[in-house]
Amino acid sequence: MPEQAPIQQPTRFYRPQLDVVRFVAFLAVFGHHALPRDGAHSRWLKEAVNTLGFGLCLFFVLSAYLIALLLRRERQKTDTVALRAFYARRIYASGRYTSWAWDWLRRAP
Repeated sequence: MPEQAPIQQPTRFYRPQLDVVRFVAFLAVFGHHALPRDGAHSRWLKEAVNTLGFGLCLFFVLSAYLIALLLRRERQKTDTVALRAFYARRIYASGRYTSWAWDWLRRAP
């Protein structure tokens, strides 16, 4: 029987299982900002708006989890963690998305 080549792990880091968590966090933050806060509606709606603030906490927890996984992965791969390079990559990535969003907003009518 011929020997099979070892399966290589993808170099890109993506966890599709967390898409639902991201979506729930997004909906919570969006609802928190989009729903009226003046209390002129029902008491239930006012409480719902206040409760939806957990979306931001959920984003922070998710970010901390993903950062820890990335750092652990780098540590396993290289036996060290280059924090300066790690944060430089994060800042570069967020800068790309920020500039893309800014360009998109400037083109909006």
